Amino acid sequence: MKRILLAFLLTLSFYSGFATHTKGGWMYYEYLGPGIQDPSKLRYRVGLNFYMDCFSGTIENTFFFTIYSGASPYVLEDDVAAPLITSNDIQNCNSPLCYPCITNIPQNCYKVIKYETIIELTPSARGYVISKQRCCRINGISNMQAPSNAIGATYTITIPGVNQFLPNSHINSSPKFAFNDTTIVCASNIFSIDFSATDTDADSLSYSFCDSYSGGLQTDPIPLPAAPPPYNFIPYAAPFSGSQPLGPGVTIDPVTGFVSGVAPPSGEYVITICVNEYRNGVRFAQTRKELHLKVTPCNPVVATMDPTFLTCGDLTLSFFNQSDGPAIQNWKWIFGDPTTGVNDTSLLQFPTHTFSAAGVYTVKLIVNDGLPCIDSTEQQVSVFPGFFSGFESAAPFCTGVPIRFSDTTRTNFGTVSYWHWNFGDNTTLADTSRLQNPSYSYSSPGSYTVQLISGNSLGCRDTSEHIITILSSPILNLLSQDTTYCRLDSLQLTATGTGNFTWTPGTNILNANTATP
Repeated sequence: MKRILLAFLLTLSFYSGFATHTKGGWMYYEYLGPGIQDPSKLRYRVGLNFYMDCFSGTIENTFFFTIYSGASPYVLEDDVAAPLITSNDIQNCNSPLCYPCITNIPQNCYKVIKYETIIELTPSARGYVISKQRCCRINGISNMQAPSNAIGATYTITIPGVNQFLPNSHINSSPKFAFNDTTIVCASNIFSIDFSATDTDADSLSYSFCDSYSGGLQTDPIPLPAAPPPYNFIPYAAPFSGSQPLGPGVTIDPVTGFVSGVAPPSGEYVITICVNEYRNGVRFAQTRKELHLKVTPCNPVVATMDPTFLTCGDLTLSFFNQSDGPAIQNWKWIFGDPTTGVNDTSLLQFPTHTFSAAGVYTVKLIVNDGLPCIDSTEQQVSVFPGFFSGFESAAPFCTGVPIRFSDTTRTNFGTVSYWHWNFGDNTTLADTSRLQNPSYSYSSPGSYTVQLISGNSLGCRDTSEHIITILSSPILNLLSQDTTYCRLDSLQLTATGTGNFTWTPGTNILNANTATP
């Protein structure tokens, strides 16, 4: 009993040594032909390129792959041993000689361990699902809900069934990814990473982001057998998702597999790339690659301007480089406004330029001009001064009485074409309008802030606000309880409320401007 307990404790200790170093991975298979031990079967080489932290000291000599039938109810077929084939560290060069145009160069390093075996499968129209589950990830992953170190991963791939989607769909080898995983990604800067794969069968490939799978537990980091499909998605932290793992500013090219855009803030992010295989126009297979991508606070030499430069107030605009960093030593601005003479250029870091007239100008920024690390960009700037948002409202301002609001927006260029009103009535969600001249009734007295956002056909937008005070409508008691009145009788009229009173017609009415004539 003591020996069993000791072995169990050693196993737990062994698992805990690598339980939080999972960094990603992708499975693959290769069709080798008929079986050797049994020629009626199908022979495949299957493997997993498993990513770990480079500083992981414990590496398993064998992985076990779980094989399920390829469709529900996913019958367990086998668990097969896959020995370690290779273990390599892939890392970027972090010397300034390699990246002279980046400061604060990070060191990205992954230990990529290949586990591989050969299996023979009985031909099946349902195909087979091969999976490996492993826990756990590191803590503090930026696009996952906390605690991320309690969530594991599932690496899986499906071998198509015999003639399942098209003739000979089972005679196929999955695409294989290149190892471009140490590309430097600087926070809040433009980047691009090649996630393309190659296919030996010359099938067409289409790329997309997809949800990462969870799998394994802290109490069971290496489940055997692995759980059957379907697999659960990891819990993403808003605003991230499987289709936007790096936020809305990063996309993947479905044709090339290049992931590019403006990087999110510094951190570690889980992304999964799905590659769909098409043959004769029919989608019949998919390969998944998961990676923990590091985004670091490095500073590249990049010239970047605001993509929506627009001025509607006057002819003057201020400029700045959106990607400034310590490696940028000079700035040269060319405003595309030659009629301003020497003022058409500036060597300031934060220049201001007054354009000679309204119009669209092409502004160019050059950083590190004359130096080895030079970059430039051009951006169109729209200059359309003279846009004035405004509105008027007409009395009476009483509860239950529709108030007419009139747009008075003026524009010197283009036409006024956009209106969004908010009448400031917090008792309802229906206090907005897209009409140019709407009406609105308030049910309760009080002060309300009315807001109009108006715009023109050239993209100008501005906001105007007025505070209006709504009074209670007066309550009128015109006649007493008596129902019989004789000529020349006196009638007491009564109105309650605050404000000015006017009774009409004024014939024979005494004190016609009071509440009780």
